[in-house]
Amino acid sequence: MDVSSLDPAFALACDDELPDSESARASSPERSERASPFFSVPASTESLLDQAYRLRYQVYCLERGFEDAATNPDGRERDEFDDHSVHRLLVHAETGLIVGGVRLVLPRQDRLESCFPIQRVCEVGPLRPALADGLGETAEISRFCVSKAFRRLLPKGRARGLGQASRLDVEPAAFLPLMTLELMNAVIQMSEENGIKQLCAAMEPSLLRLLSRLGLEFMPLGELVSFHGVRQPCYANIDELWVCLKEQNEDVWRWLANQGGQGAPKPVQ
Repeated sequence: MDVSSLDPAFALACDDELPDSESARASSPERSERASPFFSVPASTESLLDQAYRLRYQVYCLERGFEDAATNPDGRERDEFDDHSVHRLLVHAETGLIVGGVRLVLPRQDRLESCFPIQRVCEVGPLRPALADGLGETAEISRFCVSKAFRRLLPKGRARGLGQASRLDVEPAAFLPLMTLELMNAVIQMSEENGIKQLCAAMEPSLLRLLSRLGLEFMPLGELVSFHGVRQPCYANIDELWVCLKEQNEDVWRWLANQGGQGAPKPVQ
């Protein structure tokens, strides 16, 4: 895969940008034995957080046109939810290029009725019965993205080794599902680090179908909505997500538990 056309500005500047544990993981010899050619890092420094905002500008303002570039004249896409969010960046291991990212919008205990982006497109009422009274331990998956500049380099064709297959394939055609797994792995780790028990999101139906094929089942929250295209509000209890994943696709469950290196599932009692 020729990645020379990707913007070199979207690259990890140096290993000392990362916390010690993340730097060790990224440079570990065991990485060569992992199924995935990608890994995620927390945007926990000013420089890496700046990379996250610039990546979002590239994806959401320029590539997809979901947000107005004119309202982000500095080339960084941000909003009011970033003040109570955590972020991770997806890195292509071979080149160090940042190719995707995700943020987790955390609950604000002082205004649970209006602290999530999903509450702008989905009434709070439907959220409460589905999530019971656990909004204080709920977070929203947001800005889940892979740059089109990288996706254009991926060969066409169906990825082998996914679903109920016997192993995870690392052929280039499987890169997009593997990037999705790495981003979901990042979501789970951020959830564990912040005491989050439940997840919600407004997802593209195609992403929901991919997650379902991988064994990660999210439940619908009401009807489809129109928000940057058709979206399905959905949710998942994290413990139940792992139980369902192990039942439906143990290969993916073991990959996340044993090879993902982060956010490993806890044993089911």
